[in-house]
This record gives sequence, C-alpha cells and structure tokens, in this order.
Amino acid sequence: MSRMWVLQGYANGYGHYVTTPEEYGEQLYEAGSTVFGRHQLAVLQDAVVELAAALRGGAIVDPGRPPPPRRLRWTLPVGSPRLARAGRPGVRHAPVTARTGEVVTATFGTDHPNAELRPTYLRVERRDGGAWLPVADDASPTTTITWRRDRALRFVAEVTWVAGPPGSYRITCVGRTDATTPPIVVH
Repeated sequence: MSRMWVLQGYANGYGHYVTTPEEYGEQLYEAGSTVFGRHQLAVLQDAVVELAAALRGGAIVDPGRPPPPRRLRWTLPVGSPRLARAGRPGVRHAPVTARTGEVVTATFGTDHPNAELRPTYLRVERRDGGAWLPVADDASPTTTITWRRDRALRFVAEVTWVAGPPGSYRITCVGRTDATTPPIVVH
C-alpha cells in the first residue's frame, strides 16, 4: 500500500506581508501591514520546519482548533470598495491659519481608500507665485492619513500635517474626486 501526501496552501486565508525584524522596525508599508508583529517571520519559519519534518517522518500533525464560524455572511470581503456608500466627497473641516511646527488637521469626505490605485493619497502644496508646488505627500514624515466611517458608513479621511515655514499651503485628499482645502496661511 502506497501513501499519498497532499500538501495544500491556506484556502480563504489572508497572510499579507511578512518582514524581517529589521524591516519591521523601519515601519514602512510592508512592516505596517505585517499582521502578527516583529517575529512573524521566525514563527512561520518554525512552523514550516516542523511541518516538513512531520511530512518527512510520516508523523501525524495536530491540525489545531478551527477558527470560529463567521457570524455575518458577506459575499464580499469586509472593506470592499463595492460596499462603499455614496457620499459627498469634499472638505469637511480645515483650518485657515496655522503656526510653523503646529499639527494641522483637515477632514475630508472621500471614497473607499482601495477603490482604485493612486500614486498618493494626499498632497500638501505651497503657493509659489501663481503656481502650487508639492512639498509633502503620504510618504512624508510630516503627514499622516487615517480613514474611518461616519454614522452613515461613508468614508472620512483625516489628514494631519506638521506646518512648514511661513507661506500659503493647501492640502488635497486624492480620490476618484480630489478634494482640496482653501489656502491655509502659515505664520
């Protein structure tokens, strides 16, 4: 009698990114998206070594307890752009003045953050004569962007920016329809 081994990957699971501890410490996109923290890679490596040894030796591996059943049966992943509700895109709140070094917060009604690929989620621009020149975006250390849902389940983006040198600035939330604040005068 011959044995037949079946090695199967996870089905309907979600692993996302796995980084080294050093990469995790930098907290760039991949590290921020590493679900189980700094030592996730080491734990995965240990699990694979254990499974490979069991496979080689013909040992039975305890599959563990299955995850609990989901209470809600969505036909789409939670957070899917298809679940987004139509809302009023645009600026909900933005200051008109700020001081250099002050944290400026602007709030926007926006579409689902993953509705489409974008080169950036936000831009901060400074007026230079008649032109607006970019000074920061979502990769800048002086900015953050967070999304939440309001009571009507529409997406709201909150952008923070540490105000730069004196001048006139504006913040744009990039989406299907861009929303730009009125000029913010920094003193």
